[in-house]
Amino acid sequence: MSEFLETLKIRMTDAQRRLQVAQANLQRAQVEHGAVMAEFSSWQNAVAVESRKEEQAKIIQANIQLPVKPTPITQPSTTVNVAAQSQSTPSSTDVNKASLIREVLRQHPNGITPVEVWRAVKDRQVDRAYVYSVLKRLKDKKQALQRRGKYVLVVEAKAEEAKEKTLTVQ
Repeated sequence: MSEFLETLKIRMTDAQRRLQVAQANLQRAQVEHGAVMAEFSSWQNAVAVESRKEEQAKIIQANIQLPVKPTPITQPSTTVNVAAQSQSTPSSTDVNKASLIREVLRQHPNGITPVEVWRAVKDRQVDRAYVYSVLKRLKDKKQALQRRGKYVLVVEAKAEEAKEKTLTVQ
């Protein structure tokens, strides 16, 4: 054979040996990568579980310190004369829709989904989009929390209630 062909065969054999070594290294790296990914996923899951537990503990602690008394939704009494009634639109009532939504949230201290809120107030002429708008506003003002798709009303002690308690103690 020619000298050139022999040189090519030697180089091919050398490249084949290096390819086998590289493939073995790649397999070891893939095994190590899989093991590290599994370990990372485990730690990530543990952190997520503990974070949820702490958040729930904070909410429970807040509910214990400031108990919530569910109050029923009451229909406000309205007196409308016939002339005024013919000029008013069906959506113009004396009901404060945002307060109605807050009241529904207050009745569900464990949380309620937006769909459930809408079902509770839809007979009072409240649009579904308006429910979502009010819930977002409450969340933005930190008056409500959203956890796992459910909204919970944040209850804060009022200064007036604190004054009444101090007056009765003295």
